[in-house]
Amino acid sequence: MGHDIVYFHIGDSNYLLTSIKQLKYFNPSSNIYLIGRDVPPEAKTLVKFIDYEELIGEQSKIFLQNFANYSTNDANFEKICILRWFLIRNMCKRENIERFFCLDSDVMVYCDLDSELKKFDSNRYALTHWTSAGIACINDISVLDDYCNFVIGFYDDSLSEQHFVLREDKKKTFEHFRDDILYAHFNRSNNGLPGGVCDMTFWGELRKIDAPTMIGEISGVFDGTTFDHNIHSKDFFDYKNGMKNIVWKDGLPYCKNLFLNEMVRFNILHFQGYHSKRLMENFKTYK
Repeated sequence: MGHDIVYFHIGDSNYLLTSIKQLKYFNPSSNIYLIGRDVPPEAKTLVKFIDYEELIGEQSKIFLQNFANYSTNDANFEKICILRWFLIRNMCKRENIERFFCLDSDVMVYCDLDSELKKFDSNRYALTHWTSAGIACINDISVLDDYCNFVIGFYDDSLSEQHFVLREDKKKTFEHFRDDILYAHFNRSNNGLPGGVCDMTFWGELRKIDAPTMIGEISGVFDGTTFDHNIHSKDFFDYKNGMKNIVWKDGLPYCKNLFLNEMVRFNILHFQGYHSKRLMENFKTYK
């Protein structure tokens, strides 16, 4: 059984179209879902589009009522980044999707995803760079139940004394988790560091207390290929002009891994950052 593909995007961004067309070039038969609003009209002809308000359920409303911003980033930005996991979970349950690949709208795909994602069949889920699900393989939809329940407990003061239970194992109370997470946030703030509590914070916490044998690292190198987590991060790869030094072979992107001393093929490239989106047009391989 293959993986459905899920995007979440708000706004009329041309790079979303570039990403979708690149994905469809290598995966013409995949089911692609786009949750969002105000997207380019053409995008709706290429995917199954769902307005995000259709997917706001009771748990989503509780999160929205209790959300507080513990980040130097814009509150609405952080709120929607966390909310999307409730919406994706709700959509998957509505559409009877059990396995899916989730990617940010600034990602370019250069592989048959079903073939490459088989490498993670023994994992319940695989994240990018330890804490990010912006490029993620989910093989068990209950992972998102775990995530949403954890987020709800963090923001809802009435649940402070309850324990977070993961498959019958009693964990710390939500108040204990909140104190640990907020201490890390305030420590960053006191030292003038940007960022703070975000959706990746909760993925990181969940990963620390979940069964490690069931969680994969999708940005690792497996059988000579990898999923890039950020084209501007060195990650032991050849680096030039502020980004990985990508070379092309037979229409596919490669870069030399300096630790392995070999060329590694990239299944995806992630153009993270405001000024990186304009580069995507230069990296498309479809006509």
